[in-house]
Amino acid sequence: DKEREREARATEALAEATRTSDRTAELRALEAKLGPEGLTVYEVAADGNCLFRAVEHQLRLCQQQQQQQKNLEETHATLRRQ
Repeated sequence: DKEREREARATEALAEATRTSDRTAELRALEAKLGPEGLTVYEVAADGNCLFRAVEHQLRLCQQQQQQQKNLEETHATLRRQ
């Protein structure tokens, strides 16, 4: 029994290492494609709310970009009045 348990743990450890290795390779390939576009991977906790957290992250980015655009437009308008 102990030998079987040890073998089962070893098999599971090897499977986990393979999954981690596959995920790492996949992330590297994805980052290689995203990098030239100025994009990055954003990790979201896999807690059952990951879809909502991902949408929230994107909405926050959009809000930040909109605020930056508004600030740029205000600065431009101010400089034109001078």
